[in-house]
Amino acid sequence: MREISDSRMIVFDGRKFTKEQKIKLKDLSERWQTEHRRKPKVAFVLVGKNPSSELYVKQKQKLAQELSVEVLIKRIVENKTKEEIKKKITKFSEDAFIDGITVQLPLPEGLKEGTQEILDAIALKKDIDGLTTASFDLLKENKALFMPAVTRAVLEVMDTYKIKPTEGVFAVVGAKGWVGKRMALVLKNNGAEVLEIDLGTEEKLQDLRKADTVISCTGSPGIIMGDYLKNGVKAFDLGVMIVEKGEPKGDLDFESVKEKASFITPVPGGIGPVTVASLFANLLEKCL
Repeated sequence: MREISDSRMIVFDGRKFTKEQKIKLKDLSERWQTEHRRKPKVAFVLVGKNPSSELYVKQKQKLAQELSVEVLIKRIVENKTKEEIKKKITKFSEDAFIDGITVQLPLPEGLKEGTQEILDAIALKKDIDGLTTASFDLLKENKALFMPAVTRAVLEVMDTYKIKPTEGVFAVVGAKGWVGKRMALVLKNNGAEVLEIDLGTEEKLQDLRKADTVISCTGSPGIIMGDYLKNGVKAFDLGVMIVEKGEPKGDLDFESVKEKASFITPVPGGIGPVTVASLFANLLEKCL
């Protein structure tokens, strides 16, 4: 456990944090291979060309190699129909030697309206990112097979730094999205008071001054400015977009937010690496 002090601001180091997690994951991988007599295998479905998705896939590939996890990357051109993509995912779901499946979000513009339908082609027992409707329904009952990877990552960091859901007000920005909806639900399930704020309601960003902890997951670079926040806020940035010369940018305007925050997760190198580790934890814990 690590205390957040009023006297100094903490910039969370996700890469350092995951070094400790990797030790446990390597042990889990060894146990998996003993239990199943083969390496675990995960399929990553990547539709179109999205720089932020490419970034995450590279991170996943790197960690998979370290953990002796077999990776299948299925690249699909963005002019494929929703039905064609679902058919490919269904094929992976029916493959007994594929243990986990993820679809990189966001999908290209022409497919965005069908995102949930595409995700729902993933078999529940292989939905290691926890984004299908079936997984969400179980999450509402606290019976989820897999905690959404990014939600799990945030909870693990909160636990390490003693940020308790029952203490203070939490704000989730982007609460109608696939990540935000699940994040808000899990916080509420853990007893948190949650402000749900969505894009298109920018005036409600002023409500962020009520929040002791802000979790933003919109994918809109720099949308959260320090002026919106109270002093001492804990700020979690779950948004990532590739802008300007291939450089990743998060939802937080880092320079202005760090002037207010007691704890902040940067982009890159913040929650992203922990999310990737959480995804593999979901996969490898299946042998337990």
